Amino acid sequence: MANLQAIVRSHYTMAAADHEGLLQSVNHLFFASTAPNRFATMFFGKYDDASRELVYVNCGHNPPLLLPRDGGSAAWLSPTATALGFFDGWTCTSGTRRLEPADLLVMYSDGITEAWSEAGEEYGDQRLLDVVRTHRDLPAAELVARIVADVRRFSPLEQSDDWTLIAV
Repeated sequence: MANLQAIVRSHYTMAAADHEGLLQSVNHLFFASTAPNRFATMFFGKYDDASRELVYVNCGHNPPLLLPRDGGSAAWLSPTATALGFFDGWTCTSGTRRLEPADLLVMYSDGITEAWSEAGEEYGDQRLLDVVRTHRDLPAAELVARIVADVRRFSPLEQSDDWTLIAV
């Protein structure tokens, strides 16, 4: 992960407007510098506040949850590419979503939705969606705290994977 972060940071300024080209370069370097059995998922997004557009590439990562403020249906920002590092001839496509004021975007790692209960049940996407809907009006930091508390209540066992969670 540190290798991938360093590659992205070192190349971002060279291709800030060309997400697909940037990520192809990142994949090439990541593929060349890691063991054949290593790969990484990643959600890469850039939001333009003036146009309210989120341009993103989802490289095999858990699909972020977009909950519209107007009460419309929740949307999941599905992968637009495979994970990074599987092969050198990697390509991707970008997705674009217009975000309206007070829409909620929740990005998370698989450790959140794949947390297991003592009964052997997975936390899952639906539980995440339910807790986000219930607490969507809280400030982002409090929403994240509520989600983490809910996952811990559901899965009191020792944490088996990392938990990364961002709400905007």
